[in-house]
Amino acid sequence: MPRRLGEDLHRRGKGAGRKRKTVMCRLRVGHTWLSQSYLLKNEKQPFCYACDSLYTVRHILIKCPDFQVTRRKYFSVTDLYRLFQEINPSRIVGYLKDLGVYRNI
Repeated sequence: MPRRLGEDLHRRGKGAGRKRKTVMCRLRVGHTWLSQSYLLKNEKQPFCYACDSLYTVRHILIKCPDFQVTRRKYFSVTDLYRLFQEINPSRIVGYLKDLGVYRNI
């Protein structure tokens, strides 16, 4: 029986590493579907209803008080530079998955 292209990658779970790298790159640059899709949709920039701030990568990862309890389970840095320098990417990904926004990055 012939194998399909990429079949063994999915079986071994190697695709997950690429997704994580892509998500981390998008977070570092600040361009995610979650925070930038309004540009493509020709809509107003979204804002966080909980604290009435613009919905940005920095807001999601560092600032939003609504996410503070969840954030503390994964990391406790106060700026993006330290986050990406000191925190293991799997902790950041875990945080995003816990929030339910990982798929929208």
